Amino acid sequence: MKISAKKLLKLAEKHKKFFENTTVNLNGFMVNNAVYYFAIYENKMTASIKGYAVVTPDNGNKNDALKALTPHVYYSVSEHNITNKGESRANLDFSMHEKIKMYLKTVIDSEILDSEKEVIYKRAYDTLNSMQELQNQLINLLTRARNIIERVNEKGLFTFEEVECLVKYIPEFDLIQYKQLKPRYDTRKDFDFIYQNRENVNESVDTNLLREMTSSAAEDDLERSLNELTKDRVLGEHYSYKELYDKWLNRYYRDLDELVEVDHEKLRFP
Repeated sequence: MKISAKKLLKLAEKHKKFFENTTVNLNGFMVNNAVYYFAIYENKMTASIKGYAVVTPDNGNKNDALKALTPHVYYSVSEHNITNKGESRANLDFSMHEKIKMYLKTVIDSEILDSEKEVIYKRAYDTLNSMQELQNQLINLLTRARNIIERVNEKGLFTFEEVECLVKYIPEFDLIQYKQLKPRYDTRKDFDFIYQNRENVNESVDTNLLREMTSSAAEDDLERSLNELTKDRVLGEHYSYKELYDKWLNRYYRDLDELVEVDHEKLRFP
């Protein structure tokens, strides 16, 4: 049974200090039949976080409250990442890619290219087609994550299994984006040739769109996105995608555990 937000806030405000705002995560985590909630205390002026508490309306104890801290941090951070990064990535506009992809397909199907040029056009087409297929995978992944979050919000309680699912989705989101960006970056100069060769192909195309795909227009953005995605992460051609995923998942767990330690230092209760 869900506890009212008013009752939870009253419970958490017992540990509030002067000139602070209190917020409470309305989704709890159960340990030994007691449900524990995570409270945050912020400075009213700066909104900087001043402390935390793990509280329960049930007959809990300190040891169980501390056990609930880790899943609370794991869940809140992963939910935030999915809600923000996942949503923004899923909403990326691929209409330009679709138009250029259809142009490439028309040129390829016309059979006017020699074998060397055809390789370039097919590689460019395959790159864009793969990016769109991966985008569909990302959207499906986001849908599964949303379902978990919605289910948790409905019952006001999350389980260890639900936490684990969300945690494992984070590096999966990142790996999908890496699979999209890396081949596009590696083959970016294909579009230089395709742009330069446009007048030798008897097919209409939006020249501005095609120019946006060239290395001079896209390289900086692609490089910046890749650098942001792979910062401080293991990379290398000798790693499979599965190996990269495992390494990135382990890194994410380490990052979460560091946050748990930081939050524990600011814990006011218990």
